[in-house]
Amino acid sequence: MAERASLIQQGRQYDAEIVGCYFDSKLKDCLNRNRQRTGKAKIPDVGLYATLKKLVQPDYAEGFHRLFHVAIGADGAFDVTACRQDVKEVFDRSSPPAGAMVHTAAQLGRGLE
Repeated sequence: MAERASLIQQGRQYDAEIVGCYFDSKLKDCLNRNRQRTGKAKIPDVGLYATLKKLVQPDYAEGFHRLFHVAIGADGAFDVTACRQDVKEVFDRSSPPAGAMVHTAAQLGRGLE
């Protein structure tokens, strides 16, 4: 979170729109994808465990203008959900919260232009 704070502050100084995306990844899935990699693309499993410990879901209170939850859908495509500002988002890693807007990754990209 501290790592994000300085970037958010810098963006605010330039009146930038601060947009955050939380990539919801299950450790089991990450380990499986990593096992399929070769060469420099493959990292030691300990790197995945260490990164998981550091992950902190972003919150509007940090200064974000918009937040999105990103998960890999059953078809392998990204499912992007806009997080409501009036609700403290806690994802159960299986479905977006009630009232959330679900977008495809392509739709999200168009919305950021």
